[in-house]
Amino acid sequence: MPGIPYSLASLTIRLATQEEKIKASRGSFHSSGRGMTLERYLNRDAVMETLETATNGRFNAW
Repeated sequence: MPGIPYSLASLTIRLATQEEKIKASRGSFHSSGRGMTLERYLNRDAVMETLETATNGRFNAW
């Protein structure tokens, strides 16, 4: 693909660390956290990770 200075085949996808998840959530708060405080917005994903629907790798951050 023109304009990409590296090979896409050389990229590695890995799970985000807890610190990276929080940083990403803080970055998306302005556009996605309408009606919530930052604390509530950050807690939302933490709660979702504990639900049955998130088991067996169904709720991941990359």
